[in-house]
Amino acid sequence: MNSDANFSSIDFRGLSKKEQIAKCREMAREAEGFALIANGEKHAAYADLAMRCSALADEMERDLSSMTRPEAR
Repeated sequence: MNSDANFSSIDFRGLSKKEQIAKCREMAREAEGFALIANGEKHAAYADLAMRCSALADEMERDLSSMTRPEAR
């Protein structure tokens, strides 16, 4: 797992929308990996984090799609 402990919200805000989505997906994959090796409460916490990161990426993708879609008239 390639966790970057020095990654900050300032770094995240400096990314493009597509890069932010990719970062959320990367964090979801990392959390899934940690969930696989964790036990008990840690497993549940990492699984929940993975689900939330994935859901956030999905929401961001929908928002990006709606911003780039021509408005129906």
